[in-house]
Amino acid sequence: EAALEIGITLFDHADIYRRGKAEAVFGQLLKRDPGLRARVRLQSKCGIRFADDTAVGRYDLSAAYIEASVDGILQRLGVEQIDILLLHRPDALMEPAEVAHAFERLKAAGKVKHLGVSNMHAGQMRWLQTALAEPLVVNQLELSLAKLDAIDVGTT
Repeated sequence: EAALEIGITLFDHADIYRRGKAEAVFGQLLKRDPGLRARVRLQSKCGIRFADDTAVGRYDLSAAYIEASVDGILQRLGVEQIDILLLHRPDALMEPAEVAHAFERLKAAGKVKHLGVSNMHAGQMRWLQTALAEPLVVNQLELSLAKLDAIDVGTT
């Protein structure tokens, strides 16, 4: 309530934050207050595998992994749809057309409204955008006084 009172309505999650526990706790809040969902925007990220998962690499933006991740996010949050899905990190093995197909299926199923990215530079975003029918709505950058790579490397 305190966040809403000062105008904070976007709540950012990721399937890897505390291995999904952060989403599950927020989901409990949503369950306890059924009117809360209509007052907030939910954003979550996917595409990073846990270190002990079996995978070619730590990043996975395959359609199967994206879709399975979204199903887990929805289950933990206890909702039918998230407002924004972000691809958590750039993946050198990403196939833009495969990501686009996954997003189209998720959107058609009513599971995701919008797609965005996190920590991608302009070239990576342009490359992905070539396959998407809709514009990316956000690029969430990791930026703080302790983490200036986005400025130093020119992520934007």
